[in-house]
Amino acid sequence: MLEKFKLFFNALSPEEKKQAVNYILQSQCIKPLNEGFYSGPSRDTIEKGLYSGPVNTNGKCKLCGK
Repeated sequence: MLEKFKLFFNALSPEEKKQAVNYILQSQCIKPLNEGFYSGPSRDTIEKGLYSGPVNTNGKCKLCGK
C-alpha cells in the first residue's frame, strides 16, 4: 500500500503535494508540525529544533530574555 502511495504522491506537482498533505492533516485532526533549526512556536503546532524560541514580539525567550 505504501509503495502505491509513494508512486501516486511523487507523480503530483508541488502544489498538489501541498494540498494532499493539508488534506491528510486536517482529515485526521493532526496539528501542523514545525521543526527545524532556530524554529519558534507558532500557535498549536508541534515544534522541534535547536534554539527554539518565541516567534511573536510579545513573547520572550526564557533562556536569553530576548
